[in-house]
Amino acid sequence: CFDGTSVCDDLNIDIGGPFGACAPDGFCNIHDANHALTGFSGTNPCACPAGAAPTIGHQIVGSASLVAAARQRSIRPGGEIEVDVFLNEPLDDLRGYQLDVAVHGGRSGVWELKDIRIEQRADHVFAGLDDTFDAFNTQTGQMLCGLDGTGVATSGRAYLATYTYGVSADASGTFTVDVRREGQTFLIASDDGEVDLTSSSPAVAVVAHGRNRRLR
Repeated sequence: CFDGTSVCDDLNIDIGGPFGACAPDGFCNIHDANHALTGFSGTNPCACPAGAAPTIGHQIVGSASLVAAARQRSIRPGGEIEVDVFLNEPLDDLRGYQLDVAVHGGRSGVWELKDIRIEQRADHVFAGLDDTFDAFNTQTGQMLCGLDGTGVATSGRAYLATYTYGVSADASGTFTVDVRREGQTFLIASDDGEVDLTSSSPAVAVVAHGRNRRLR
C-alpha cells in the first residue's frame, strides 16, 4: 500500500490512528505498522470497547529537529541532485520514523523525485540492526523506517534517508526541499510514545548555468 501499488482500504491495513487510537484514521503509515507490531508482541492489544473507539492521548517522550541537506549548492538544468535528511539531536528511544518531503520555489521548471533510499552508512539511526523494515513512495515523497522490536538510543546528526531529484531542463532559480512537519512526518518511540518534532530545516540549492559547487 505505502509504495503506491495498491489501495489501503482494499487491504484493510489502515488499522489504527496515531498513538493508541484504535479506529482507522484514513492513512496508511508508520502508526499502522507500530500498531501491528505492538499488537503481535502483546504490549498493546488495542482492546477497544464496543461502539466508537476512543481517541487515546499520546505521551511525549522526547523532542528533536530534522535537517535536510543538499549534496550540492548548485545544479545545472537537466541534472540530478541528492538531498539527505538527518535527525539533529540524540534520542533515548526511537523505534521508527516517517518523512514527508516536498519541493518548493524556483523561477521556472520543476524538480521530479526519482528515488528514495536508505544508504548503508555507519551514521544511520539504526546502523548495525537487522530487525528493521522500510517502505518508500516516490509519488508522494514519503518514506518510513522502523524496528520490529523496541526503540533504541540514537546519536546526534544521525542519517535518516536520501532523496534523489531530477531537475527539468527549463528549471532555474532557488529551490528548497522541506520536511513537512504539518504533513505525514512522525518520530515514534516504544509503546506508542511520540517524539515531538520541534523544527525542520530545509535544503537549499540553486539551478543555474555553469559549474556545480559540491558541498565539502
